[in-house]
Amino acid sequence: FSGGMPFIIDSRRKQNTISSLLSSVLFSDVLCKHQVRDTAVLYDMAVDLVSRPGVEVSATSLKGQHTRSIDQARSFLAYLEEVGLIYLVERIEDRGRKIEASRLCYPADTGLSNRLSAADLSMDKLGESAVYQTIRRMGYPVRSFKIKDQLGLAVEAANGTSGLMIIV
Repeated sequence: FSGGMPFIIDSRRKQNTISSLLSSVLFSDVLCKHQVRDTAVLYDMAVDLVSRPGVEVSATSLKGQHTRSIDQARSFLAYLEEVGLIYLVERIEDRGRKIEASRLCYPADTGLSNRLSAADLSMDKLGESAVYQTIRRMGYPVRSFKIKDQLGLAVEAANGTSGLMIIV
């Protein structure tokens, strides 16, 4: 589960290299384009979301953790998804609605996620992330669902019906 950046894993300066890479992506692809003023907040949010695969996230929860407003949290989520650092998985029950409930968040790169994490990520979380990324790359629409306290992923078939369901 080394992700797309195996050269970073063997680097002796891996943490500095990763921080530089993340800062570079955020600066060139987000800060300049969207003229974000709260750079530290955006960086902290990016590290937090990339380092915790499969976490349930909403603008409301991020408001309390990282930002001062729900609008800023929504914007930052959109920016991080736009530049390809994270994927936000739409919930089945939100299809066609403007207001979204919490969504599952997966990093675009498992290697980056593993290296940014403060603790070692479990093989379960890395595997879950890899399964999501593989299904997505195969071109199948993936949605999340929540039944009681259980989260899962549903892969939609070509005719719009749910096929494979994975409990995460």
